[in-house]
Amino acid sequence: MFRDFEPHLTVTQEATHRLVGTRYTHISVTTTLHNRAKVRVETRDAFCSIYQVQPIRDEEVERLYVEAHNYENHGYIEWPFLDQVNRKFDANDLVIEPGEQHYEVFGFIVSKDVESVMIYSYFYNTAFSERSRSAQGWTATTFSDMLSGKRSNQPEVNNAI
Repeated sequence: MFRDFEPHLTVTQEATHRLVGTRYTHISVTTTLHNRAKVRVETRDAFCSIYQVQPIRDEEVERLYVEAHNYENHGYIEWPFLDQVNRKFDANDLVIEPGEQHYEVFGFIVSKDVESVMIYSYFYNTAFSERSRSAQGWTATTFSDMLSGKRSNQPEVNNAI
């Protein structure tokens, strides 16, 4: 009834940033995978992507908004893509037992002109099949502002797909 015996992860993430060199910002994303199910959870594939939110021209904002509200995009704004880090794990490399947590860190270098980003992480569910009731994977989305060297993170969003 409550899918206690299906794999399930609660995914959260935190982003920090710092200037590197004279023209770049390093963004570090720490993603926390917390197994709240009663079964072990394994993932072998994951990725973390970042998208530019600011600065962006008004014309681009208007176009993105119109595109987000058509039927195919279901209201999701597709911010300009900056970079993606992919991770592959061998069998039994990333197994999280019930009640345990695992931390995965992703790093990015962007132009210091980037003031705000959206960070999206996805961890594939190795146990997923078309006949299973479990999720295909687990996600987290976080917005991080880097205005004037200040750090401001919005709460993350955790979605199972």
